[in-house]
Amino acid sequence: ASSDGGGSGGRHDSANVGVLLHRVATCPGVVVAITNLRGNIDAAFDRRFTHIIEFPRPDAALREQLWRKLLPASCPRSSDVSGAILAQRYELTGGQIRAAVLRAATRAVLRPVGKGDARKVTQADLEQACEEETQKGGAGSAAASASMMYT
Repeated sequence: ASSDGGGSGGRHDSANVGVLLHRVATCPGVVVAITNLRGNIDAAFDRRFTHIIEFPRPDAALREQLWRKLLPASCPRSSDVSGAILAQRYELTGGQIRAAVLRAATRAVLRPVGKGDARKVTQADLEQACEEETQKGGAGSAAASASMMYT
């Protein structure tokens, strides 16, 4: 990772990069590194990789497919749930969508039993989970695609 070089944090970052460079250079096998902060990779480190595969953020159409796949029809949900709306409103990755579904489902399961629909996943559950994922992971940033690099 790059550092601006100031203070002891910069020295530690430089030392860590040096250790990683040495380990990559002397590894007898394949090295796989995955990051969602590609722009922060030190140029010397970047040059050590033979192949770099970019995984851009999914577009709205792919996000809608992910919502359909990750929120199966067998999941109890209210009639207002719309993967299409979520896909348009939130620029999440597949992993973030999965986490949002799990978060919303957990919220629904833990809701006190009341009316018949109390434990169904609602659009509000999903939207709240998306907001939490956005704040947690910095979603929405165009630069936040993932990269996999290997030697």
